[in-house]
Amino acid sequence: MPEIGVVVVSYNTRDLLLRCLRSVLEPEGGTAAPETVVVDNASRDGSADAVARDFPQARLIRNAGNLGYARAANQGWRALRTERVLFLNPDAVLRPGTLDALAGALSRDGVALAGASLVKPDGSTQHAFDQIPTLATELLGKSLLRRASPGRYPSRLQERTEVFEVDSIVGACMMVRREVLESLEGFDEGYFLFLEETDLCKRAREALWRSVVVPGAVCEHVQGASARQDHGASRIEYYRSRYRFFRKHRGDLTCAILAAGLLLRLAFNVASNSLSAPFSRRSSARFATSVRILLWHLCFCPARREAAHE
Repeated sequence: MPEIGVVVVSYNTRDLLLRCLRSVLEPEGGTAAPETVVVDNASRDGSADAVARDFPQARLIRNAGNLGYARAANQGWRALRTERVLFLNPDAVLRPGTLDALAGALSRDGVALAGASLVKPDGSTQHAFDQIPTLATELLGKSLLRRASPGRYPSRLQERTEVFEVDSIVGACMMVRREVLESLEGFDEGYFLFLEETDLCKRAREALWRSVVVPGAVCEHVQGASARQDHGASRIEYYRSRYRFFRKHRGDLTCAILAAGLLLRLAFNVASNSLSAPFSRRSSARFATSVRILLWHLCFCPARREAAHE
């Protein structure tokens, strides 16, 4: 069985996707390219045709509609037969040696998931890991918690040199053991976008597996390319995923407390941004997004509408 396979889920990010695949399928140094599956969620920008034309060696799965990340990622890894599966965002670029470094980390006892160090295109550090969400992290804010308890909530931008264990990996560049994916039945497909990797890390931890970040594995990440296409809709999906995570892992009462706290914060944001919105384009955008999310809550958080094409 081949050791490493790569899954890339695509949605309207053609140019970034092609750059991503170039880093995977045309590696420097003449090393062999890994088996790669691209799952396209009915992109309208010609992404799938471009992949078929420029990278015929990649297996391409064309979905008839936007199935969301979790379902598409599950399609991808199940189409592979490799011992290790790298989930790579289409707005990410692998640096040389990253695949081997991540695979090496997964060879350690008890390690199920390994994430790369993430950098922005300008070379600055990006968050590569996070804490498992709690009422404290979501209502008080992680910045406040890091100042109050730096031991329990370490800085996510702190420079490290050795592999270190984390609660949850940012899924832009995350390698997972196949046996773990099979035992946990992959990503929870109830998440459309956001927190599916956090949910997977939590379930792996409950099954006594560990998640680590590997400083020697580096991935350049643009961050949020798909989500930026409709910022308001993506923010609603984040809230939806938040509530699913809390209902699933914390219970209905805790989820209700979270919703009440976030609703109060939204109301405050709408009121405060309304004062500055006429004078600032940024405040105006924040105001519009906050109003959209608040209205979604006031309509009792309606379920996402399924459509053949998003």
